Amino acid sequence: MADEKKAPKEEVKSAAKKAAAPKKAAAKVAKEEAPKKAAPPAPRDEKDEAEEEEEARAGQEDTLEEAPAKPRKAKAASKRDKAEDEEEDEEAAPKRSKRPRPALAPQVARALKIRAEKSHDRPNFYRQEWFRYQRLGKKWRFPQGIQSKMRRHWKTHADVVSIGHRGPAAARGLHPSGFREVLVHNPDALTGIDPKKEAVRIAKSVGWQNRDTIQKKARKLGIRVLNWKEERNR
Repeated sequence: MADEKKAPKEEVKSAAKKAAAPKKAAAKVAKEEAPKKAAPPAPRDEKDEAEEEEEARAGQEDTLEEAPAKPRKAKAASKRDKAEDEEEDEEAAPKRSKRPRPALAPQVARALKIRAEKSHDRPNFYRQEWFRYQRLGKKWRFPQGIQSKMRRHWKTHADVVSIGHRGPAAARGLHPSGFREVLVHNPDALTGIDPKKEAVRIAKSVGWQNRDTIQKKARKLGIRVLNWKEERNR
């Protein structure tokens, strides 16, 4: 009876072993196919790191030297071409002669400088209560009222025209350049003009043909034209 009981137990064990055999074989195959764990990197020395950095820098310098130059942009090329064209036009255009300068005494030159400073600081003169009545405008009229504070030069009111705002006597009647102006209507009026002290102003009523002859004659004589104009395309 004992032998009969042992027999089925052994048969069960053998069957279990046979069933587990393929699972074990599959597990072995999976372990073999699985990637092996990477070994930790070996510690580097400071010298090796420095050498690697130097090699990397040298490689970057070589690439920069070998890299081709970037092509010039179209906009930069167009700007340069325009600048060259303008320079050529300036060279081709006829150079205008220098304008005549007056022969001034040192006292007159100093007076012109003082007059320019005073005219820069000179205030604008408006008539009394120009800000209240629009019909008065901004033209100057001396205040006539008996009780007018502006006539009595109160500081709280507007400035009044007075002799203190006048320029030096030596510079009165002179152009800012230092010439004395002479109004001209025809070329014959240029004969009695001193080019060192006097300058010409062509009248408004003079036509283009007459103006051209006056300007050409004034250039020959060395006389300065204060209102010089180029001929228009008619």
